[in-house]
Amino acid sequence: MLRERHGGDHQQWNEAAPWGVRRPMQPIARLGFVLPLALAFACKSPPAPQAEAAKEAKAAEPAENAESTPTPAPTIEDQPTTGVHWQQLADAALASADEPGALVILDATSGKVLAKSEREGRVPHPLESARHPASSIKPFVYLAALAEGHLEDGETFPCTGPKRYGEHELECFQDHGDVDLERAVRTSCNHFAYALADRFTLEQLNGHLATFGFGDSPGHVPTEKGMAEAVGHGDMTATPLQIARAYARLARGFTGDDSPYRPEDLERVRKALATTVSHREGTAHGLHMDGLGIAGKTGTATLEPSDEDDAKYLSIFASWAPAEDPEIVVVVQLESTEAGGKAAEALRPVYEALRATLDD
Repeated sequence: MLRERHGGDHQQWNEAAPWGVRRPMQPIARLGFVLPLALAFACKSPPAPQAEAAKEAKAAEPAENAESTPTPAPTIEDQPTTGVHWQQLADAALASADEPGALVILDATSGKVLAKSEREGRVPHPLESARHPASSIKPFVYLAALAEGHLEDGETFPCTGPKRYGEHELECFQDHGDVDLERAVRTSCNHFAYALADRFTLEQLNGHLATFGFGDSPGHVPTEKGMAEAVGHGDMTATPLQIARAYARLARGFTGDDSPYRPEDLERVRKALATTVSHREGTAHGLHMDGLGIAGKTGTATLEPSDEDDAKYLSIFASWAPAEDPEIVVVVQLESTEAGGKAAEALRPVYEALRATLDD
């Protein structure tokens, strides 16, 4: 039996190691916005990350695989007549984060690219590179579990200490106690994801992920069953645009008879994502703001140590707003010294601007 210990010793999964082997690692018509407001927000220092988000960085997540085959970057579509300078907002938010990475803004209804911005780091074109989506994949696993009958109403899983899944013994980055779906989403509990992944066949789970575009080139899904897929690691990769399109479909993409998912299951997952920001124990609670509900999921992958920079994590936040009536989908991915909450707070200029236009 292989045992993987997550957390306190700061030994994380090595991307060079096979899974299970641990090695120590060194409609938007009503919107309106004026550009100076975007620049004003860009000048603000991002707030300090929340403790919960920092703890997420200790999760048992394999190291980020920076190698991928770039594909042409998406073209920005003609923007609707909104008066919003989405591109300037994206550039300002990424500049304010002051870390390499990528940021994509989509129209939540049409899926059109409203803005895309990137800053070169360990990969030359972050927007085009398929990398680990990390815990941003978990909502799709949970929705699939509901659809397949792998998760019963009110079912909880204990999140305490190490647990055995097949040949692997895994731990979460902290003990959450008994965890239901809602708490699993907002706290990013790994045991909940591992327990559900154990109930799927590989074909079942990959089929559901394909519904949201995961596995399309240049991204990949695993070809052998393991625990990695459920937490967005191993052979699981996606570009920022692929993650954004998946979240756009989750937010608005299923209506009527074309949906493979029950409306109540979609609503349950969507509401859980809103608590990631609104609830005090949510990993993105630092982004909470009065007057605008934001739904989203943080993710954190461990980067290999490098002499070129101090980045430790691939910090991700995939989101949409308003939470109950989505207009934009925003995904940010940073090569960061901090966990997923840092990426969430980088989007404050974008969401402050959106809130201002909705107030008009």
